[in-house]
Amino acid sequence: DYLRQALEIAPDDAKVHSQLGRVLGMQNQLDEAMDHLNRAIVLQPDFAAAHYDLAVAYSVTGQLEAAIQSCRQAAKLAPNWPAPRAHAAWILATNPRPEIRNGKQAVRLAQQATELTDHRSPGILDVLAAAQAETGQFDLAVMTAQSAIDLADAGGTKVLADQIRKRQDGYRRGVAYRETKGAQ
Repeated sequence: DYLRQALEIAPDDAKVHSQLGRVLGMQNQLDEAMDHLNRAIVLQPDFAAAHYDLAVAYSVTGQLEAAIQSCRQAAKLAPNWPAPRAHAAWILATNPRPEIRNGKQAVRLAQQATELTDHRSPGILDVLAAAQAETGQFDLAVMTAQSAIDLADAGGTKVLADQIRKRQDGYRRGVAYRETKGAQ
């Protein structure tokens, strides 16, 4: 309600549109969220966070090519931000649709994201492991996943560590991970 009131006062404020879009996205009101995020981008084309939030909304609605493009734009606008690269890499590595997957691009993007986090983000290392598995580098994926598990355990994020362990078991068997949500 506060953000809607703020838009009444300043209808051309890109930041307010972006924040409202993010909140609506979290409430699963995706059509309206994307409207506000697109409006924020029209008002401020170099707004990296709005591009990234739009990518997330596109992913949830199954518009994966658009999600990847929005991630690329966010990464271009914010070259030191790992999240857009990691998000695009996850889609390119784990989507069940072969026409969406591109393991080589996924590895490249995941490696960039990993370097930006100084190899200290368990979630991004998980993305790199999935990308490595997609390219058939299963031994490397197992090792990368183990690094992610160790960091997640050390950080007290047991749920994430357990999720990565399940994916790592697949890599040990020579099976790449496939996402089930956002796969339309």
